[in-house]
Amino acid sequence: MKKLLVNGGGHSEIPLIKASKELGFYVITTGYDEFGLGHIYSDEYIKADFSNKDEIVNLVQKNSIDYIIPSCNDFSILTASYVSEKLPVGNFDSYQTTKILHHKDLFRAFAMKYNISVPQAISLTFFQDIDKLKYPLMVKAIDLSGGKGIQKVDNKIDLQKAFEESLSLSREDSVIVEEFIDGTHHSASILIQNKKIIFDFFADEYFYLNKYLVAGASSNYIISNKCKNKLFEDTNRLIELLNLVDGILHIQFIIRNNTPYILEITRRSPGDLYLELVKLSSGINYAKKIIQLYCGLDVQIDSKEEKLITRHCIMSDKIGKLKNIIYDDNIKDNIIDEFMWWREGDEIKDMMTHKFGIVFLKYNSIEEMREKTDNIHKLIKVVVY
Repeated sequence: MKKLLVNGGGHSEIPLIKASKELGFYVITTGYDEFGLGHIYSDEYIKADFSNKDEIVNLVQKNSIDYIIPSCNDFSILTASYVSEKLPVGNFDSYQTTKILHHKDLFRAFAMKYNISVPQAISLTFFQDIDKLKYPLMVKAIDLSGGKGIQKVDNKIDLQKAFEESLSLSREDSVIVEEFIDGTHHSASILIQNKKIIFDFFADEYFYLNKYLVAGASSNYIISNKCKNKLFEDTNRLIELLNLVDGILHIQFIIRNNTPYILEITRRSPGDLYLELVKLSSGINYAKKIIQLYCGLDVQIDSKEEKLITRHCIMSDKIGKLKNIIYDDNIKDNIIDEFMWWREGDEIKDMMTHKFGIVFLKYNSIEEMREKTDNIHKLIKVVVY
């Protein structure tokens, strides 16, 4: 059996781990969290820091690993790309290209140079007032994901405070300040092979208390062709300009006036079981296709189904201790799958990031999906004492 390292081992990696085993690999997971929920699905767990590039190089060499698959984390894909330049462990872009895509300052500069649709942005390593952009502005650490190190500001005083806070979180000691784009939030998950898009999936995304951390996503079939074509046009330019290898390209974007503005772009899998959202919506085993492409294998895409599915992350609106999670009678029949890790008495210290589990819901119409998604935090209640 060939050995495959999933460079992580949390709940988000479970679809990748399962699919890797289905493909016949001996699967090793890693990460400093030895209680990561993904480890119980792998054949072996080796404790290591998946963001430490040289540590993972040594792990791969010592254990004669054939392939590496990044987890659903930007630091993990940067490590995997770095390792691939040292060892033959799979199909990755160059480390420099990977940095361009995953460091916000490099990506914004690249995109603006080639007229790819992104918010206008300025990179800062020390504080200065921004006179080229109008308030409100967004402040972001260049190397973090999952809503960390992001704030919206309306004036210079708030700008300086947000800059200092974001800078303190950045491992690269760098921040971008960009124009605020007001619109609807979406994602597109794309597979490319031989520099062609062979699969695409679009979703609507929504938030809860934390306006920068996605709380859920629903399959979307009504984004205009004009908007999709613009996103495909920008994506194809990226593929050609950066000479991207086969694999996943996951994009988060905002639509304003029927124009998509790319916020984030990654070459690793999205988290919180998004891969299962794609699978349930399309009938395509998305995780398996991603792994095959990382391993340099050709893939075939079967005809897609079009099911209306929501992936919802369960979160609380208050701190305290968890008592129960209650499904309203009006939504029980929509639930088709769930993955929970909560226990009664779990302490909620940070309601802005604490998640208890993920549920998947299926609908009979777009109207039903919209209505129930708009009220989902009332229909799925977190009881705290």
